[in-house]
Amino acid sequence: MIDPLEVKKEVMERANVLKGAEKELIHKLHVLGIYPQKHKGYFMLRTRIPGGFLTAEQAKVIGEIAAEYARGPDGVAFVDLTTRQQVQMHWIRLADVPEIWERYERVGLTTLHTGGNAVRNIITCPLTGIDRYEVMDVSSIVKKINRSFLKKEYANLPRKFKISISGSRENCTFAELNDVALIPAKKYKEIGFNLLVGGGLGDTPRMASDLDVFIQPEKVLDILQGIVEFYRKKGDYENTAINRFKVLVAKMGVEKLREELENHLGFELPRAGRSLITSCRYTHIGVYPQKQEGLSYVGTCIPAGRLKAEELIEFARISNEYSRSHELRITPSQDLLLPNIPNEVLERVLDEPLLKKYTPFPHPALEGISACSGSEFCVFGIVETKKIITQVSGILKDTRLKRDETVRIHASGCSASCARVQIADIALRGTVKRTLEGCQEAVDVGIGGSMENGRFIEWIIPSLPIGELPKVIENILRIYLSYRKERESFGDFCARVGVEEIRRILAGGEVGIPLGHKG
Repeated sequence: MIDPLEVKKEVMERANVLKGAEKELIHKLHVLGIYPQKHKGYFMLRTRIPGGFLTAEQAKVIGEIAAEYARGPDGVAFVDLTTRQQVQMHWIRLADVPEIWERYERVGLTTLHTGGNAVRNIITCPLTGIDRYEVMDVSSIVKKINRSFLKKEYANLPRKFKISISGSRENCTFAELNDVALIPAKKYKEIGFNLLVGGGLGDTPRMASDLDVFIQPEKVLDILQGIVEFYRKKGDYENTAINRFKVLVAKMGVEKLREELENHLGFELPRAGRSLITSCRYTHIGVYPQKQEGLSYVGTCIPAGRLKAEELIEFARISNEYSRSHELRITPSQDLLLPNIPNEVLERVLDEPLLKKYTPFPHPALEGISACSGSEFCVFGIVETKKIITQVSGILKDTRLKRDETVRIHASGCSASCARVQIADIALRGTVKRTLEGCQEAVDVGIGGSMENGRFIEWIIPSLPIGELPKVIENILRIYLSYRKERESFGDFCARVGVEEIRRILAGGEVGIPLGHKG
């Protein structure tokens, strides 16, 4: 059994002599959020941010550490925001990690359980506590769950385990993609949560199943711990290809799982209440009033989640100067949100130079893009996702999409789905194209993912060489602009026309009107 604190102690004591990160230690580092980069001697470091909530002080410290220790050969230091509301930095040397940890501890940050077979970062709606329409403020529950799972027994599961909890009526955490998700519900006059189990992406994506269980807020932790312990007992520790919790759920079935879970817990689980989810929300970009009178939040667009270390420090300054709570929030769409801004200083915030670059009013081409680290750093990555997504967003900028016609394009460097390609409007997944001349970088292209309709992407073009991608994206957009109905989203367009028909039009060259057409 791996003890994260023992591994941490070993790194603290031996970091200076672990220049190559000996093999006996390197496989243990994941649970501390340390992953080897493809560049020898350098690592990626992931920081756990429960619910995506950061104080301005914490954001400043992360930015300062990145500026000092995460500067690449080109002299640029940056951080990446992730879809699980965390922060990653690259070009880290193991010898510098003890100093980073010490500085983290001073402001209440940790890298524990951000990788490996652990209970990963707990995600929630970034508007928790400020949303005018939320059912319940779950911020205290998120903190409680987070603390309870930072123990060694929860770092030695069959595989990684992901939890989401939200009190929002908008499904912005994409509950169905988590191993366990709690969504707001009402039973009689009581507000609590319904329980979804067994969701996940990867090579075999699966939407979570409704377990028909209602959970009172005070019972959340006991039941979550029971589920994780049940998985630890019943999960497969041998076959890593099929040992995610979603596989166990699919194999057992909902009724059998519920029965066995009740036996494990030692009490009967109450039947589900009425779900209070009314819609799905993909981003929190924009400026909106909060439920607190006189306050607003500013959701800024961070394309593909990457910003310079100095820019994160500047965001911390803006938060510290203007936000009444002196905080920032990372969203599941890899963006940054400034909450609790008094309306009387709102214009001054929007006039800040940084908010001209990372604007709350972006072109639709930028609002819906998402990308993982890709082959630039990740040892599993096949293509450079950040580079590809920048190129693709440039194509979208040439279109005349209206403000509410965002086309969500996600790029993943491999089949691991870190960028959640399966729920994108247009998905790009790194692969290789084998030819007589050898292998070349390529992407699988898919369309039509939709959380609203519980529909995963359908892959329409396998192994497309990178050089041919711009033309294909242009043609897909031309088809959309040619055949859409008034105010019809890309997802609704795919559902109405059908992916097979779009594939036929694309293959037949009937690509329609020029991209600049207003529709």
